[in-house]
Amino acid sequence: MTDLDLLRKTLRERENLAPDPETMLIRTHSTLRRRVAVRRATAFASAATATTGVLIAGGLLTMEGDRPPVAMTPAASAVAPVKAVDPAQSLPFTVGRLPGGFVLDSWTLDPGEVSAQYAGKGNFETITVRVRTEDPATATGGESRDVNGIPAVLRTVDERSGFKELSWQLSPGKWAAIGGASSRITVRTLQEVAESVTARPSPVTAILKNITVPPLLKVYSAQGGRAGSAESFRFCPDGSATDDPACVLVGVQTGTAPASWQVIGPGTVNNVENTPLKPSDGLLLTDDGRVVIRQIDARHWISVTSDSTATGTLEEIARSGVAR
Repeated sequence: MTDLDLLRKTLRERENLAPDPETMLIRTHSTLRRRVAVRRATAFASAATATTGVLIAGGLLTMEGDRPPVAMTPAASAVAPVKAVDPAQSLPFTVGRLPGGFVLDSWTLDPGEVSAQYAGKGNFETITVRVRTEDPATATGGESRDVNGIPAVLRTVDERSGFKELSWQLSPGKWAAIGGASSRITVRTLQEVAESVTARPSPVTAILKNITVPPLLKVYSAQGGRAGSAESFRFCPDGSATDDPACVLVGVQTGTAPASWQVIGPGTVNNVENTPLKPSDGLLLTDDGRVVIRQIDARHWISVTSDSTATGTLEEIARSGVAR
């Protein structure tokens, strides 16, 4: 007898042990009906819980009464932040000489332009230094001068205030401009400051030491200033515009986190609305989950906002922020 014959003999002997097909079909249908019933009951219970405003978080049951339920963010839409970023940037220039008493007051890094403002001790005594990817004097007239032998243009930007600006090409593809307006900031002062500027980068120290963001987000723009002033960092998908709803704005301020968040309503910029913040697992959130706030330490708090990024991602970003 061959192996094939043995196999056939064995199958015939075990044929009567097989379950009845009709019985199996009935059992299967019964099982499916029970599972569907359980799923419907669970879904109904979840809907009833959300409708009555009963929230379960951190093991606590809180009755919210007639208050509308907090918007839930689908977990599947959240992208876990995995990239640590040091937001401290560098100015693409170094100012070697400033009038006595002038210190760095604020800095701004935007696509196509980086600027720094240096303030003196008197009122309105400021000197601005800008580096752009376009020549600021291309389409305007002005007085021809030079900065360290490089052709430059001195022009009056604002007749009313007397704000003047001296611009020249600092390096290939970059133009620098020194501006100011006051009795102390003369043309000679602008000339001396301009001749001290080099293309050597100079770092600026931000309060925010590091933060973790999704890998597709890049630092699009940043603003900061002297100690104690507010900072902001806009992270956007690589290559996108600053108005992309997927951009995430991170702000850092000194003091205690607020109990409400100010939102500019429709119409004029003076139409400001205060939106209450709700505590949630060590964070403060708006009802729509678009704003997440966290007290970093005793002196600083952080805000993370976005129009379309999932609330779970905003929470992870807020938790990852570390101050210096």
